[in-house]
Amino acid sequence: MSKLPNPKLFKSHSVILNSPIKRQSSNTITLPRQQLEKEFNSFEMLTREKHLSELVEVSPVWLLNQADSTDIDLFRAMSRYDQRNNTFITGCFNNEEFDFKLISYKRRRLHGGKWITRKDTHPNSTIFHRIYKDDAPIFIVEGHRDSLTAVLLGLNFIMLPTASYRGAEAVKKVLTGDDEVIFLVEDRAAYTAMRPLAETITAGTIKLKQLQQGVKMDLSDFTYTKKNTKEVLKCLL
Repeated sequence: MSKLPNPKLFKSHSVILNSPIKRQSSNTITLPRQQLEKEFNSFEMLTREKHLSELVEVSPVWLLNQADSTDIDLFRAMSRYDQRNNTFITGCFNNEEFDFKLISYKRRRLHGGKWITRKDTHPNSTIFHRIYKDDAPIFIVEGHRDSLTAVLLGLNFIMLPTASYRGAEAVKKVLTGDDEVIFLVEDRAAYTAMRPLAETITAGTIKLKQLQQGVKMDLSDFTYTKKNTKEVLKCLL
């Protein structure tokens, strides 16, 4: 069932820049892939010492301390620091087996709020997934920040760029018929948006789970309410 290489190998895949430019369609304006990769890789690599204030806006310190080394490697490969804007950058990837393609990147707004997407790119058009544990559930999470949190928690996951994502075939492609699939929904609106996709896929078990009843809360915010990885994982199942 292992569909991706060990996450430690992600770093090497993420810097292979020799694939041809691809456009989503003849009618879509998008940046050349080489230009996008060059920009993303020109940002500074994150370090704990220099960028801790930005890091803790994405992940609590205890999770950064407790994460497995291979998960930290993957997190770092997906992350950069924009010195000009003094803010965190995350890559938006489309991964097909052993081919990882950078399709956009997002910059965290200063002082919170929604993240800003690079102009003329289309990060909401594709999922990102990391499934490498054969005996663990697969979590469906929403948004790129939650994918970073899922990486540090060591989860099998499929990241939907938005709760209303309708690419059922892309999700089906990375699932087997006997997977345990858990949709993590942040509120009733997300539940309503994700349910059609949940009803379309085939798996051993499918569950839609709200992390905190009556409160809008995604995986990243939920993780901030806990004190260690074990406590988070216990609540997810």
